Amino acid sequence: MKKNKILTYIFIGILSIATASCSKKGCTDSASNNYDSKAKKDDGSCAGCTDPNSLNYNANAQTDDGSCTYYTSANIKSITVSYPAMDGIYSWDDELTIDSLPDLHIVTTILDWDTFEYDTIFNSDTINNASSPYTINSNLTITENNFSESIDFELYDFDASSFNSGSGYSNYMGATYITLDDYTANPSNIFSSYSGDPYPTSITKTSFGDIEFTYTIEWAQ
Repeated sequence: MKKNKILTYIFIGILSIATASCSKKGCTDSASNNYDSKAKKDDGSCAGCTDPNSLNYNANAQTDDGSCTYYTSANIKSITVSYPAMDGIYSWDDELTIDSLPDLHIVTTILDWDTFEYDTIFNSDTINNASSPYTINSNLTITENNFSESIDFELYDFDASSFNSGSGYSNYMGATYITLDDYTANPSNIFSSYSGDPYPTSITKTSFGDIEFTYTIEWAQ
């Protein structure tokens, strides 16, 4: 009789352990930071990045743990400019005859909001008789702390008569600007007109005179 009781207790103990093991609750998502490999039932505690625009978004995470990562730099690899033919409407260069091709030159500046001054960060070589569209390699890297700054791109017909030390640049063709923060996952400017997917690899802006500037961008962490 005593032996039977001992066996009963052993059986009940084994059954309790097995039941507890089968009913263990926890995070069952292996991609979550608090994944529990022994959990048999998900208890809704899985933690991870819940921002779908982040680089490490976890669709199964129920709690955001602050681990979301984003791009921290952008390389403006090239600038392609497209402009209409010189038909006498635009006075980019009074010395050039109608249908002549401009000598392109791009000056890029960035606005420092602390000093309200523009710093030149890129000065392209002059491309003589450039036909439209024309692509200029820039390889201009902008880091995250400058994402909210205004980056201005000014286009000139930069022939021999278009610059001198006394009057500076002339024969101005057009300009556009971009603020990279507008194109990130969480832009700070609530008035931004951009509504596409974050981190686009191509951005096109149009200046007066129907001149298009297309920027090819490579984002990086």
